[in-house]
Amino acid sequence: MNKLSFRVIINIVIAVVTFAAWLWMVFRGGGTLSSRGLRSLKYYTVLSNLFCAVIACIWLALHGNPQYQRFLAVLKYTGAITIFLTFLTVVFFLGPIFGYRWMFAGANFWFHLVIPLLCAAEFIFTNQYTPTGTEKLAAVIPMFLYGCGYLGNILINGVGEGSHTNDWYGFTRWGLPAGVLIFVLLCAVVYMTGVLFAHLSAYLHR
Repeated sequence: MNKLSFRVIINIVIAVVTFAAWLWMVFRGGGTLSSRGLRSLKYYTVLSNLFCAVIACIWLALHGNPQYQRFLAVLKYTGAITIFLTFLTVVFFLGPIFGYRWMFAGANFWFHLVIPLLCAAEFIFTNQYTPTGTEKLAAVIPMFLYGCGYLGNILINGVGEGSHTNDWYGFTRWGLPAGVLIFVLLCAVVYMTGVLFAHLSAYLHR
């Protein structure tokens, strides 16, 4: 199997499994930190996975056209580091708080583990692309926008309680300034992940 055929298969898997897992969550729930119906779209986990699934569909549709190669590479780079934050957050923050067993239950097994690792591996091992400094910064935009929406919702509507909380990740449990700091750090993590992925990819394809 050549590299192109491998990438086609990987992108089909990313798209099909992600949409299937999301529908599973929508209609049946998906374990800890999940909601049925369209309320599931409040989670960065779900949005980052769907973002990568859409990118996979775009790649499948356009990868045969040379004029879109740079555009597709930037999308793949952005998607890989955006979703890998999901994996890192679960491993180092949410897992210790809620328990790894629950963080990898149901649809979240695919959202928190399988799809993030697939997207990261695809970029690192198959892309021959070196992002510019501007592209590295621009790739942080999805995380930045999510943080603005998350904190903005809390500022406007308050934290709330129980199942009606607007702080479903618990980032402001130490106060709003701590929540802002956490999101700044998460943006920094995304950026550093992008730098690391770019170096790994360049090393493997030199």
